[in-house]
This record gives sequence, C-alpha cells and structure tokens, in this order.
Amino acid sequence: MINYDIAKEMLEIQGLNYSQEEDGTLCVAIFDEKYFPYRVAVFISIIDDALLVFHSEALGYNPSGNLIEMANRHNCRSVSPSCHITDDGKVVFTRALLFTQEVSPIFMLENVFAPGIFLTFEAFMNFERSDEEYFKQNN
Repeated sequence: MINYDIAKEMLEIQGLNYSQEEDGTLCVAIFDEKYFPYRVAVFISIIDDALLVFHSEALGYNPSGNLIEMANRHNCRSVSPSCHITDDGKVVFTRALLFTQEVSPIFMLENVFAPGIFLTFEAFMNFERSDEEYFKQNN
C-alpha cells in the first residue's frame, strides 16, 4: 500500500522540494539547464492507496517536428515512462505502478520514486533525439 506520507518521505530522503495540492497531489520541479533547458514538473498522485502515478510535463517545451512520431519512437525505446501527446500538443510522460502488497522503504526509494522522477527528466532530454543519436549518447 502507498499513501502521501510515504511519498513525501521518499521525496525528502532524496532532498527534493515539493508542493502539495488541495487534492493531495504532490509536485516536484526538476531543472538542470546543462541537460535540458526547461523545468520539468512531476505530479505524483495516489489513488485508493494502491495506484501511484507520476505525470510529467516540461513547462514551455514546444519541440519541433512530428510529435506523434517522436512519442512513438520513445515508447518503442522505453517501457517507462510512457509518452503521449495531449490534444493541445503538450508532451506528457506517465509512469503508473500498482501496489497490492507492502514493499520495503528501500525498494520504494530505489525502484519507484527515484526512477519515477529522474527517468522522466531523462525522457524529456532524449525526446527529440533520433534512434542513432539516442543510442550513441546512451551506449
């Protein structure tokens, strides 16, 4: 099971600042101009104490080119986070995990929260790269 107290603890352990919306949703902003010149907002939602969702957008990011093609290319290269394009042309990455049993705090930190946030940032960094550029950069 998962709840917002656990989520906040995981963010605090990683030294990440967050804000919390009225509905409980947490928001973490990631920015490192050296790698990606846009602020990435990662929204963390918990549904029924079991479903944990990381939903991410890069603020002001308007990539050029065929967005559907780039999203499909990302989804072929990586299982998570998945990418989709909104009706108004925003690039969105989502990672969802279902917890039906208790897991250790170390597992939550290393396998859920760190990847849930940092894989999203990496996905935005690589979104416009061709497969050739991507594999050259990541191998």
